[in-house]
Amino acid sequence: MQNNSNTNQSIDNEEQAIKHKDLSYELYEQNKLEEAIQEVNKALKLMPNLASGYLYRAWFVTDKKLIDEAVTDFSKALELDPKLIQAYFFRGNLYLDLKKDEEAIRDYSKVIELDSKYKSAYYNRFIILKNQKQFEDAIKDLNKFIELDLSNSNAYYQRGLIHSELSQNEECLRDYNKAIELNPQFENCYFKRAFKLKILGKLEDAQKDYEKVLNLNSKNEDAYNNLANIFNELGKLNQSIDCYQKLIELNPQNLDAYENKAIQLRNLGKIDESIICYNKLIELNPKNADIYYSRGVLTMNKNINDSLNDFTKATQLDPTNKNAFYNRAILLGKLERNEEAVQCYHQLIDIDPQNSDAYYNQAILLNELGKKEEALYSYNKAIQINPKESNSYYNRALILNEKGEKELALKDYNKTIELNPSYVSAHYNRGILLKELGKQEDALESYKKVIQLDDNYTQAYYCRANLLDDMGKSQEALKDYQKVLDLDPNYTNAYYNRAILYNKLNKTEEALKDYQKVLDLDPNYTDAYYNRALLYSKIKKNQEALNDFNKVIELDPKNAEAFNSRGSVYHELEQDQEAMTDYSTSIMLNPINSNAYNNRANLYSDQDLKKESLDDYNMSIQLNPLKSNTFCNRGILLTKIQRNEEALADFNKAIELNQNNAEAYNSRGILYKDLNKFDLAFKDYFKAAELDPNNLNSLYNRGNLYNEQGQKEKALKDFKIILERNPSHAETYNTRGILYKREGQIDNALADYNKAIDINPRNPLYLTNLGSLYYSQKDYNKAKNFFSLAQGCLESIIHSKFKCRHLSPENIEFIQNQLKLIADIDSQLQVARNNINALTNAGSIDGQQKKAAFLEEFIQIQEQVAIGLKPTNEQFNQQQHQQILDFLSKIDQQIKILTIKVEESQNKNEEKINSLESKVLQLQEQDSNILQQELQFLQRPENLNLFLYYKSLFWRLYNYLHAMQLMSTKFIALNSDEMIESNSEKVVEILKNISNTSSFIIGSVPVVGTIFTAINAALDYAVERVKEKKFQNRLEALTQIQKKYFVSPSDQEKEIQFAAIFLAKKQISNNIQYDDGALNPFTSKLSILENNYETNSQSEYWKRGIQDTLIILQYLEFHSATILKQQENKKFRQVLQDAFQFRNKQEMDDQNNQCHLVQVSNSSRCCQLI
Repeated sequence: MQNNSNTNQSIDNEEQAIKHKDLSYELYEQNKLEEAIQEVNKALKLMPNLASGYLYRAWFVTDKKLIDEAVTDFSKALELDPKLIQAYFFRGNLYLDLKKDEEAIRDYSKVIELDSKYKSAYYNRFIILKNQKQFEDAIKDLNKFIELDLSNSNAYYQRGLIHSELSQNEECLRDYNKAIELNPQFENCYFKRAFKLKILGKLEDAQKDYEKVLNLNSKNEDAYNNLANIFNELGKLNQSIDCYQKLIELNPQNLDAYENKAIQLRNLGKIDESIICYNKLIELNPKNADIYYSRGVLTMNKNINDSLNDFTKATQLDPTNKNAFYNRAILLGKLERNEEAVQCYHQLIDIDPQNSDAYYNQAILLNELGKKEEALYSYNKAIQINPKESNSYYNRALILNEKGEKELALKDYNKTIELNPSYVSAHYNRGILLKELGKQEDALESYKKVIQLDDNYTQAYYCRANLLDDMGKSQEALKDYQKVLDLDPNYTNAYYNRAILYNKLNKTEEALKDYQKVLDLDPNYTDAYYNRALLYSKIKKNQEALNDFNKVIELDPKNAEAFNSRGSVYHELEQDQEAMTDYSTSIMLNPINSNAYNNRANLYSDQDLKKESLDDYNMSIQLNPLKSNTFCNRGILLTKIQRNEEALADFNKAIELNQNNAEAYNSRGILYKDLNKFDLAFKDYFKAAELDPNNLNSLYNRGNLYNEQGQKEKALKDFKIILERNPSHAETYNTRGILYKREGQIDNALADYNKAIDINPRNPLYLTNLGSLYYSQKDYNKAKNFFSLAQGCLESIIHSKFKCRHLSPENIEFIQNQLKLIADIDSQLQVARNNINALTNAGSIDGQQKKAAFLEEFIQIQEQVAIGLKPTNEQFNQQQHQQILDFLSKIDQQIKILTIKVEESQNKNEEKINSLESKVLQLQEQDSNILQQELQFLQRPENLNLFLYYKSLFWRLYNYLHAMQLMSTKFIALNSDEMIESNSEKVVEILKNISNTSSFIIGSVPVVGTIFTAINAALDYAVERVKEKKFQNRLEALTQIQKKYFVSPSDQEKEIQFAAIFLAKKQISNNIQYDDGALNPFTSKLSILENNYETNSQSEYWKRGIQDTLIILQYLEFHSATILKQQENKKFRQVLQDAFQFRNKQEMDDQNNQCHLVQVSNSSRCCQLI
């Protein structure tokens, strides 16, 4: 019974346990977890071996996250029932969650072993295998799962993911497609398929899938982000920006969205909108260095200071941000804050010691700071880190070149080209360096390579042109210069250098055009003005040269060379004061300017200031002991002061320094000639001519020596060559004239002398030679005229009115003594002739015989004078000069002896003659004293008007008469019989060459040009309109009157001064009006023309002086025949009295005849001269 009772009890407990277990599950499904656990515990208490109870309780505690208890219960259930599939499966799930993959796999495998169609076990085991990258086994489980459940879209999706991992793209897409087919709303599958399509480059298909995702889920941020990326790749930036904006709307804290939107706005050029995005980013995340960096990049070209601030902030927030340091350094460099930039690169290098760009950029800045050694160190480091970077070698070469380490620089240029054969600048700079190293052919190759790489590289053509010019390849150089100008018509330096080349090629016009083009392009191009001035000076356009030198000095007031060169032009123009000022200024600006000392020494030498000249030559040589020309010039000076040995040493030194110095050979030849070493002289002259065929001085000197040696044919040959090359070489015409005269070729001699005078009409030597020629031909009047002209020019030279560079002080002294002797001889001859003629009064046969004897002796003396008047040139030495003077002095004595003989023949008149001579001397002295007193009276302030009248009358009358005298002599020299008028080309040309020969006492202006023409027009007015030869007749009349009354220009000046003073004192001080007569228009015209020279030319007294001048000249012209017949002792001042007496008488006659033509309103018409 008991057993039965126990059995029944057991059954009852089992039934109760089952009920409790079943009830627990019901409670579990009702989410009454605690009650469910209580019930299952009751079941297990009633039936401890109830495997399903442990299974249930394991499920319940799993929900309570009591994992260990759950595992224990599942294990207990399996212990009680090893075939309990669910216990294996769920315990496997717990193991899966606990990452106990091996235990989970064993449990899932046990499930599959117990039930091969348990698909969830396959799926979960697949998950573990997938996570373990055991894709092949994983796919097998998934395939089994799909086999058991063909409609499970997720299974296809999962298999697609594994195919994607295995890059099995076709299988992947096939599974994705199947999953979507099974589940058209499968969002994740669309997303993954889109991702795969994008990878495969099928952007449009990917775009559609992402758009489907967003249709299914408009808040899918990843889909918006990936779709934006696709739009970026498709270039649809606006759609991309819309996606980022949607992301921002979904999540206003989405930093990536703001940043990506900012990037695309920047790509669209919407910089301001992009900056707004970055501003928002910084607001959201103010500690993010990268955001500051990105905004800094964005504003680099917009606001450099804002950009710099952002990079600075980025480096502060992230001291390891290499890019921020790099860009910050770049900006500091742009702002020329180079020291800070260098320091920033140092910080970058500390962070990144292998950053070659940092070293490279730092080197650039260090070089700009002048820290070349530090720059080289940085370039070395950059090259050490990155030996393939050609720019580093290139820039290092630039510094090495600047430091003078040319070979190292060349090595770096070569390395640059090795690394980058197309590096144009490297080829170009290597060409420049090779030229400097004298490797001209290699330099040409470099320039050629530049042009091959870039046939529009203007500078390469320019440099090659300069190089070709240096190599003497002028035509090739010209082609390159033209190419430069074809590429760049405004390339100033190309015009400038081509002008220099044209000048070397003697293409003067082309050179001048290029210089003008330079100045059109750059009106302040000082060197162009300077070089053009040198060219103008070379072609003797001295005024143009002066204009350019003036411009150089205006642009550069401290240009010592400009002052020096302008001084040379002034020197050439014989404007010594200006030249001296310029040379001295040049020396003041540059005290070591040896050229300026040399040039000033030349000027001192021309002025016969030998000590000053020698001092400057010495200083020039001290400053530059290698200047050949200075030794040559000093040698010339030393010859002048008879220090011949020192001179010879200087010439030798000049030749030693420059064996091609033609002038040194020429000057040494002159010295050898003076030392009577004629063979050596010829040798040097030949050498000079060989070295410089255009050196006319050596040819002239050689020809002159041939002439002196009697080798006339050789002399004439040299003279011919000179005149072919320079038809204006006056010295050659003069010297050849001497040769022709000696050979008896008088016509040729006359032609050559006249030609020399045409070229240099103020040279007293040429005038004296021509006078001597006429004297030898017994044309004593012409001889006297030219001697008079020579005397006038000589006086002008002595009084420094003009210079005669080719005449030394010794030449001038000789001419002065010669002319004095000629004047004395002529005076003595006149006295002797007059005394001989006076002997006829005796009437006796004895008297007639004495007269004939005296006449014969007189003629013999005249012939000796002709012999003694030997023509000379500037190279006659002192001994030759003295021989001529001694001969003339001897003749002078012979004449005096003859005069004494004649005087002895008329002793009875001796006392009377002596008395007359004494009286003449007394009168001359008295005249000079009176003249000085009268001038002092007129120059008083209260006599200003009288002085104006005096000046007006005197300078015009004196200068006009003197000009007419010079012109008469000129036409005589030309042997011209043709009719001439006052405005003819010959008259105009002669006027240009007439010097200012006016009074030394008060000064004046020349009666030349328009003033001369206006005076003649006034005088022509009174001559019959149709009468021919008006001017020629006037010229002859006035010349004859002056010959009668004047022995010298000083006599003429004195006589006209007396007349003008007397007439001035006769003027009425108040209410002066000049006549309103026929001469009035000419008076007004002349007063206007003379305003350029006299500020008071509109004064009534000045105009009266004009009118009285015209009245006097009319009288002299119309009454010349009467004047010439007047007694010998009548003075010219009295002739002027006659002019006004005649005028007064004519007016009175006109009044008596009631034919009043000109109203006389003052007493100047009838004043008396004492």
